[in-house]
Amino acid sequence: MSYYLTTTPHIAVIMDLHDDSQDEGHTEGQDTGKFRINTKDQFYTSVTVAKKCIELIISHLHNNTSTSPALPLSSYLWIEPSAGNGAFLHNIPDTYDKIGIDIDPRAANILKQDFLTWMPPSSATKPMIVFGNPPFGSQSTLAKAFISHSCKFASIIAFILPKSFVKPSMSCAFDTMFHCVHSSDVEPHAFVINGGATYDVPCVFQIWQKMSTPRIVTQKVTEKGFQYVKNTEAHHLAFRRVGVYAGKCYITNMAGEKIEGVSYNYSPQSHHFLKLDHTIADRIMEISRKINSHIFPSNTVGPRSLSKTEINTVLNSILENL
Repeated sequence: MSYYLTTTPHIAVIMDLHDDSQDEGHTEGQDTGKFRINTKDQFYTSVTVAKKCIELIISHLHNNTSTSPALPLSSYLWIEPSAGNGAFLHNIPDTYDKIGIDIDPRAANILKQDFLTWMPPSSATKPMIVFGNPPFGSQSTLAKAFISHSCKFASIIAFILPKSFVKPSMSCAFDTMFHCVHSSDVEPHAFVINGGATYDVPCVFQIWQKMSTPRIVTQKVTEKGFQYVKNTEAHHLAFRRVGVYAGKCYITNMAGEKIEGVSYNYSPQSHHFLKLDHTIADRIMEISRKINSHIFPSNTVGPRSLSKTEINTVLNSILENL
């Protein structure tokens, strides 16, 4: 697949579901197609990666309670976008209806076309499973585009996605009729670059299924007991929102007052500036200590980053329980 951005690598990784040493005859790397044009940084996955993803999909289908009785696997049309050389597609039996799509296919049985402009043939009446490892793109823009297009016709979408997709805000990429029925982390350092060193990008494998009722959309959490202000305004705390120290806060002024001529060197590009309500401002030391003792999860592919909803959820709880 020739959709790629060299500034934001994206890869598939191996799920640690069983001992890979038991897979005989399938040890060579498989080009996922994400970076084939980038000859300097070519990422590869083993055949077992796709095989394990398919195993998760099949396990879900066997235990699917939304269809009664469960449909046989051959009742679906299996579609792999950005198929590359068909590493995922080749794990689907030839007796099943399946389609591989790529604008730069590397296997004879893959349709040469841009998935984002492709639509299923009018003769296709089976429920459709869209699966594989779409390109991510900067800020997951391409992954979102592949998801949005898949939602137009898929019954099930099963993709390897950036770790940021565990954030509730990222679910908006899926139509509200789709529900997440499976999400699991993938094993680190499971890719090889240029056929040698391993490479690590945090990813998840998710399965989304179209249901008869819309999912409940998570609402944004607003701040309570404090407010966000500009760094030039009076504030009590500087809260680190990005980078390795994301989640840490620093007391800038005990009284929350503006001190002219004082620079604390806390960048507004990487910090939020918090002004506490006057009813709790005298407990700033306790508040700072509790914030810094909390461990925020890392839910992004690139540099660690916290959304305001993530921050507000934690800070609201701390302030409400003082």
